[in-house]
Formats: sequence, C-alpha cells, structure tokens
Amino acid sequence: MRLLALILALVWRASATTASASSVSRARDYATANKDAFSRQLLDLASIASISALPQHNEDILKAAVWLQQHMRSIGLENVQVLDTEGAQPVVYAGWLHAAGQPTVLVYGHYDVQPVDPLELWRSPPFEAQLQQVDGRSYFVGRGVD
Repeated sequence: MRLLALILALVWRASATTASASSVSRARDYATANKDAFSRQLLDLASIASISALPQHNEDILKAAVWLQQHMRSIGLENVQVLDTEGAQPVVYAGWLHAAGQPTVLVYGHYDVQPVDPLELWRSPPFEAQLQQVDGRSYFVGRGVD
C-alpha cells in the first residue's frame, strides 16, 4: 500500500535532483491540487484485504493486483500486465518508455499486507481506514495506509 507514496516520493526526489526548482514546484502543486483524489485512490486500494500470509485471501490479492493494473492504465502507463508467479502473489508490471536519453526509474513496492490479528486491538475496522488527527497533523489509520 505504500506504493502510491513511494512513487510520489521517487518522482519528487528524481525531479529534485535533475530538474529545475520550477518543475519541483509544479510537481508539489500538482500533488497538492490532487490530494483528495490521491487519498481516495489510497483508501480504495487499502480497502482490499490483500493479506498474502493467509490463503483464504488469495482472491483479494488478485483483486488488488487488478486494481493496480487498472490504475496504472488510467494514469497512462503502458504494457500493463498482471504476471503469475509460483506463489499466490502475482507481479504487476507496467512501463512508460517515452523519455529517450533520460535515466530509467524502477519502482518496486508490495501491495499485500500483513494479517490484522489481534483484531480486538483495532480501534476501527482495519480495512476501513480512518482519518485521525495526531499532534495537529492528519493521518490515515488502517491496514496498509502507513
């Protein structure tokens, strides 16, 4: 679930080291302007109980992989594929190869989560992330949103 945050961090870091300050500013402005949409996307993905350690959630793992596949297509990535592996967790692959002469960026992230036990210690349902205030800052609290 950290994938969206990881992608944004990598894009920002790459742009900060290779681009002008104005492109970094535009990227931050874009992230700020789209904060609500990004939050909805994160909550949508985090609502899938993609617990890879429990075989009864294998269908949820596939559901999360398909969600990522559709999302990657929607943001313009190409050659998007869900690739079977020997285990229950497929790999989701995509590319965008239209920046000739520029460095290649590889993003690796996992979209599965750990079991939620013991369930009674959760203050809210683990796959229904809640927005909470801590020390004057807003945080989503739920499985897979950290």
